[in-house]
Amino acid sequence: MEKLKRLLKMGYELKVVWQPSNNSSLSGEVKGETIYIYEEDLDKALETLKHEFLDYTISQVIEPYRRIANQLIMLLNEEGLQEKGRAYREIE
Repeated sequence: MEKLKRLLKMGYELKVVWQPSNNSSLSGEVKGETIYIYEEDLDKALETLKHEFLDYTISQVIEPYRRIANQLIMLLNEEGLQEKGRAYREIE
């Protein structure tokens, strides 16, 4: 994981916990700042680590854009409600 952090210059806050389990329906997941890997096979565990790390870092990169998009949607919804109110007042 340290190699991934250096390559992408991101994710320095992350730590990894390997908890091999054949009872888990997940190969791995990120909770907070910890990547949990459930794969028993080392090669599969390493692939899962790469996947989870990349998923986390991509979500961090797009987060500001997601917030902006959500704010824009809220603004458009508000404007739509105002237009709807004006239209109802005009037909009364």
